[in-house]
Amino acid sequence: MILSWEVGDRSGQTAVEFMDGLRVRHANRVQLTTDGHKAYLEAVEGAFGGDMDYV
Repeated sequence: MILSWEVGDRSGQTAVEFMDGLRVRHANRVQLTTDGHKAYLEAVEGAFGGDMDYV
């Protein structure tokens, strides 16, 4: 299932934009799995705080 997508480079700014777009599409707590790219670590925390199970 694709809930959000973003076209851009793998920078921190693109990660933030992607996670912010994903956040507005969720009504409940979910589990998120990524490829572990460093930019996602801060972007997930910034967008979801503690409301995301991040693997």
